[in-house]
Amino acid sequence: MILKVKAFPKAGRNQIVGVRNGELVIRVRAPASKGEANKELITRAQSLTVGGTVKIRMCKIAAEGQGFAPEDLHGFVELVPMGDAEIVRLQNEEAHAYMR
Repeated sequence: MILKVKAFPKAGRNQIVGVRNGELVIRVRAPASKGEANKELITRAQSLTVGGTVKIRMCKIAAEGQGFAPEDLHGFVELVPMGDAEIVRLQNEEAHAYMR
C-alpha cells in the first residue's frame, strides 16, 4: 500500500489516527519548530516497522528525483530499484493487492 503521510504538530498526544482520504494521519505533540515534529514523526514511522508487520519501502528513482541519496534515508526505510516493479513483484510473488 502506498500512503501519503499527513502530520499534525502540537497535538494533545502522539497518535496514529489511521488512513483518511488515502493519507496516513499522525498527530504528534512536538511543535513544528526546529524540526521537533519531524523527529517525532520519524520515531512514529519507525515504530510501525517493529516486528516486521509494516515495511516501508521507497523507490530509488523517485528518491533520486527528489534529491535524496541512500545515505539520506533512515535505516528502517528499504530502497527498491523501481516502485512500480516492486508493486508488481509483491502482487505476483507475495499475493499482495494494490488498492487505490
